[in-house]
Amino acid sequence: MNRQPSQILRRCLCRCAFQIANTNDHDIVLIGSTRRGKELAARLAQKMQAGCITDAGGIELKGQDLVVHRYTLGGNTLSSEVLKTAKKVISVLPNRLKRDQNRRDRARL
Repeated sequence: MNRQPSQILRRCLCRCAFQIANTNDHDIVLIGSTRRGKELAARLAQKMQAGCITDAGGIELKGQDLVVHRYTLGGNTLSSEVLKTAKKVISVLPNRLKRDQNRRDRARL
């Protein structure tokens, strides 16, 4: 079985991300929405048996639901989607999420 180096790298990245998420019991994983990031998000979600949303433009918590906003229909419409799975993998568009400067604690990566 002859595999290309890029295929080996993709599998290795997915395994590493999966081990990090499982070791630290993370239910939500955010990944940058690049070409490689979208592919990694899909592979990781499948491996984690998680729901997956790509190209998220915003994320907010409404009650117990994590609401993800993303552009649809070629960018003409903004949709709000809720993942009902226990584990979630979301790829986020660049420069869309801002860190809250008032918080003193930092999220564990």
